[in-house]
This record gives sequence, C-alpha cells and structure tokens, in this order.
Amino acid sequence: MIDTQTIRNKILDLAMRGKLTEQLPEDGTAEELYQQIQKEKQALIKTGRRKQRKLQPEITDNELPFDIPSNWKWIHLGELISIESGRGLIAAEMKSGRIPVYGGNGITGYHDCGFVPEGTVIIGRVGYYCGSVHVTEQEAWVTDNAFITTYPEKRIDKWFLVYVLRHMKLGQSNNGSAQPVVSGKKIYPLAFPLPPLAEQHRIVERIEAAFSALDTIEALQSKYADNLTVLKSKLIDAAIQGKLTEQLPEDGTAEELYQQIQAEKQALIKAGKIKKEKPLPEISAEEIPFEIPANWMWVRLPELCTIPITDGTHQTPTYADKETGIPFLSSKDVTKGKINWSSIKYITKDLHEILYRRIAPQKNDILLAKNGTTGVAALVENDVIFDIYVTLAVIRPNCKFVNPQFLLFVINSQFCKKQFDKCLIGIGVPNLHLVHIQKTIIPLPPLAEQKRIVERLDKLLTAQ
Repeated sequence: MIDTQTIRNKILDLAMRGKLTEQLPEDGTAEELYQQIQKEKQALIKTGRRKQRKLQPEITDNELPFDIPSNWKWIHLGELISIESGRGLIAAEMKSGRIPVYGGNGITGYHDCGFVPEGTVIIGRVGYYCGSVHVTEQEAWVTDNAFITTYPEKRIDKWFLVYVLRHMKLGQSNNGSAQPVVSGKKIYPLAFPLPPLAEQHRIVERIEAAFSALDTIEALQSKYADNLTVLKSKLIDAAIQGKLTEQLPEDGTAEELYQQIQAEKQALIKAGKIKKEKPLPEISAEEIPFEIPANWMWVRLPELCTIPITDGTHQTPTYADKETGIPFLSSKDVTKGKINWSSIKYITKDLHEILYRRIAPQKNDILLAKNGTTGVAALVENDVIFDIYVTLAVIRPNCKFVNPQFLLFVINSQFCKKQFDKCLIGIGVPNLHLVHIQKTIIPLPPLAEQKRIVERLDKLLTAQ
C-alpha cells in the first residue's frame, strides 16, 4: 500500500517553500502585502478594536527553517494572527443540540447554541492533540481547550493559513509540562512564510487538487485492501477519469492537443504518406459513461493513431524453427497484458518479407488481442522485428501527442473492456472485429497530464 500521509506531508512541505506554484511578477510582493496588513492593524489599534502587542525582534537567518522565493517574506506568526481561548462548557452541556462543540481535536459534542461563525479557524490548545487545526463548517461553540484564531481575512487566504499552521505542527511548541499545551507565547514568535495573496490562492488550489487525488487513493486502498487485482483495476479506472492527478492550467487543453494531432494527420494525407480514412461517427451523450475534467475531451481511438488500426495476416503461416525463423505473435502471447516472448512461434523469412511489407510492427505500438482472450493489450517496448497473426490488432499512437503507456492503461481498463465485450461475435471463440475497435471511445487529457497519470499509476501499482 502506498503511504499517502507521507505524500501529504511532502506536498505541504513543497507548498510552503513555493515549489508547487509559479512566482508571477503580476502578483506583486509579500512585502507590499505585509505593509497593507500593518497599516490595517494600526488602524484597528488606534480605534481600540485591537490591542497593541509587544513587538517581536527581527527574524534572523538562524531562525529561518528553509528558503522561500524572493518575492515572499518571512514574518512572525504573531504579526498575522491573534488567538483567544474559547468558553468553558461541562460535559453534560455537550450531549444534545444541533450546534457542534469544538475542543482540542475538532468536534467533541453538540450544544444548543454557538458563538463563532462558520469558517472560524480553531487551534487545539490543551491535550494530546494540541496544535491540531480545524475550520468550523457552521456556527459553533469553541471550548477553552481550543483557541479561536483571527487574522486579516482580506489579505490572507484562510485555507493557506490553515495549511501553514498544520505544516508548522504547533503541538511541538508546547511548554514541556505533563499536560501538552499550546500558548501564544510559544507560537507567536514562529516564522511564517508569506507569499502574495494571488499565489496563496494558487497554492491552496494545488494542495486541494493533490489531496483530492490522495483521498481517492486512500478510499480505494481501504475498500479493496483484500483484493489487489480489483484494487489495481479500480486505481486505473480512477486515473483515466482524472481523479488521481491535478489538472494544471499550464498543461493546456486536450482540444488543443487534438487539433495538433488532426493537423499533422491531414499533412500526412496531403503528402500521400497515409490514406484518408472514412469519417468516424460523432460521440453521442449515451456513449459517455463518466465525467472527465473540463480540459480533457472524448475521442475515438483511431483519432489518436498515425496509421489505420489493422490486424495481422489472415493466411495460415508457414512455420520455421527459432534459429532460422522470424518471431510471429498471436493473441496467446499477450494474455497477461505483456508480450510473452518465451513461447512464441516463428515463420519463414520468405513469408516474413511478404507480411512485413503490409504492416511492420514497431516500438511503442500497442498489440490488442481480438480473438480468444479478447480486449487485452500489450506495448511493444523494444525495437524487435516480428510479424503478427490475425488474432492481433496493431494500434500505433501518435507519440508526439499521445503517451503510449497512458493509452495502454486506458485500453486495458475495465472501461474499455466493457466496450469490447459488448461487441464480441462468435460462439466458443469470441471475436472482436476491427470495425468495433475503431469505434472505441477514449478519454484524452493534455500530454503533460498523460505523463503524470503514467508516473502515478506506475508508483501505485508497484506499491501494492
């Protein structure tokens, strides 16, 4: 099983260092933001709505836990937030009611009334979970086991603040007593990495997208822990729906990618290098089984290929021995999603020359079993000269725009298997005709995300 908590911690660590997001000149600087915060704070102090706290000394280089981008700024946490204890409540008063009561580690009961609004940031003050950070989902009561946090809401993204506080592990700043306690004296001097507000928003978006993917992984690992075969299948299904990766604006869109693929294909047709194919039917709403991210699109499988999808020779081959023959593959050689070269047959060189002129399989081709064990595909991973029988179809993705390993995951998914199974013909030995393979629909992400999906699945599937 993959350790999702370690990944979450790593994501937060990268975010706090400015390594999840770009630093854009149009964002301005954290120094400018800091000056705005200080100006507003002084106005509140002048009107008596906020107390003047003792100034913290300048942050020294020795206090800085890590490097941050040049347009960010280190400030003391106490320059940004104020904390005050909640109101005491006895256990008997927390057994009924509709208003959640927050203690040292989130909701500890319910009461008849509350006094803090929805969206209040709460820090556990006392106990084993002191330093834990929560956000009220509605009006709530906060006990004196927790702090109510206030901050300049127009200048600080609430969830950025929450993620920084969680990354700080405030519970490590207790006073060393037998009963762990977080106090303002301990947390106010802590160094806080402050980015411009626009980048705070981007950081939150990036963290939440990554955490959403990890939520999906955790749920699947928990549900299918006892059946690794099903778990791997579910992970692939989640990946090709865009649930295991972030959708990044800098990736562009699948529509842009699709237009590039079609432009290149038209250029090849014009140059006489490939033949013009029959138009494919439009994808209907009834064919689409699930939602995909907004920057993805649905396409038919041939639209991603540089040559028409075709199968191997229909004639009975003339076999030869291994020493003098040419490798000859059939559907039995790709039954486990990989090419099994150990038990292949061989054909004569004369027959090979005839077959190779018709179709020459190459590296990064996908071989799809269309007879017998149908719907199973394998990637040609090396430059090997071989021929194929009619029981295999050759799918040649345009590798400039389509990651072949991504396409292999899609074709081997339960989603595609269901499409293939609906089209099987024949009794005893099922048959998958080319005309049906050509109608297969595929979810297409931008190329950069295709690569991230492959990387994520490689790590997940090898960790199970």
